[in-house]
Amino acid sequence: MKRTSMKRRTKIRLIGFLTSLIVTLAIWGGVNAALVNRYERDLNVTKERALSTLSSYMESINSNLQKGIYANTSPMLANISAQIWLDSASAKNALSELPAKHQELINTYRFLSQVGDYTMSLNEKVAKGQKITAKETQSLFSMKDVASTLSQQINYLLAEEQSGNLSFEEAKKSGTETKVKDATSDAKIQFNGALEDAEESLKDFPTLLYDGPFSDSVLKKEPEMTKGKDAISIEKAKQVAAEFLNIDIESLSEGEEEGGNLPLYIFNGPDFTIAITKQGGYMCYILGSTYAGEAVKKPAQAVDIAIDYLKKHGFDSMKESYFTTSDGICTINLSYMQNGVTCYTDLIKVSVALDTGKVISVDARGYLMNHKTHKTIEEPKYSVTQAQRFLSDYLTIKSINKAVIPTDSGGEKFTYEYYCVGENKQELLVYIDPQTGFEENILILLYSDNGVLTK
Repeated sequence: MKRTSMKRRTKIRLIGFLTSLIVTLAIWGGVNAALVNRYERDLNVTKERALSTLSSYMESINSNLQKGIYANTSPMLANISAQIWLDSASAKNALSELPAKHQELINTYRFLSQVGDYTMSLNEKVAKGQKITAKETQSLFSMKDVASTLSQQINYLLAEEQSGNLSFEEAKKSGTETKVKDATSDAKIQFNGALEDAEESLKDFPTLLYDGPFSDSVLKKEPEMTKGKDAISIEKAKQVAAEFLNIDIESLSEGEEEGGNLPLYIFNGPDFTIAITKQGGYMCYILGSTYAGEAVKKPAQAVDIAIDYLKKHGFDSMKESYFTTSDGICTINLSYMQNGVTCYTDLIKVSVALDTGKVISVDARGYLMNHKTHKTIEEPKYSVTQAQRFLSDYLTIKSINKAVIPTDSGGEKFTYEYYCVGENKQELLVYIDPQTGFEENILILLYSDNGVLTK
């Protein structure tokens, strides 16, 4: 009797436990489902807001491009170009929040980068008293047409989203269909597919040649050092790498090759990687260990080591510009000197371990891209002394040099370099165009225990 009673109590306890467990799991499942649903709603709200924001900025870009075509004074063009530049940057931010991969929308991102950059370059031109050419105006018309098309397509997607006919989910079907099924509709427009249609319309967008970092001339620039040079085999490149490093060729293994406008063979060693150009067989870069022990060498000694290293490998007439030290490694920026003119375009970076004094990395990409006989101006409009009057009255000149500096478009410009001191002993470098007297660049020198930098 007692045993039967115990069995009954055990069953009751077990049933109670299981019931509690089921109820708990049900509650947990409900709460979890609610959290998931809330997360999905919040995510959709973010995407919807990003789409609405993108639509607003595209409409503004389209409208301001139309105004820019007819603007005829510098102040008006300055206002319009500044607004387009801000809108294009904001449009890219909004686009990045939408469920589309960057590589799938490369033309859209490229257009948004160029439209702001191009109008700013035209504004700078007008500010210097120059006229916008018919070809440049035609480029504005082309940009306006593209902006109008993009704006219409994005507005269409926004309208479909607001009416519940747009899905941000990935399409489940194969092929090029842009519909997706969900629980609330038989078929919805699929966002990714619809945006790809807009991307397709940008494929025929004309090449833009202008002075800016996103210009096609920069993206497609051919390296000066490899122009017209014969292609070499991977075996020859391996031999070049071994000789440059002064090691046995057997210690090198082949890595993944690099493409782009500077194609490279890659070779790996025990603790380094070296890249050799496919045309001409030049050393492009060396990446070694980033570890260094307690510093023994001084930065000034590291500079001498870097210059001697480059001279040994055929890079003559290199002069130190700036250096920084970090974690026992000193990285020196060296520029090519051409008849007393500092060519900042022809840049090589060398890193030296301060514990051993060994060169552990080299980056000669700037040198390979730009090294040539640079044009200087024999009879400039303004002499070094005459050009001083274009400097601010708040600056005191400490020294003067001549320099070739890079432009945003990947080109170069011959300038006078004035090393000056301003308010509160702030040191600056000011670059003046000897033909126009315009300031081409101003760099602020930043000194610290780790070296010298500019901004």
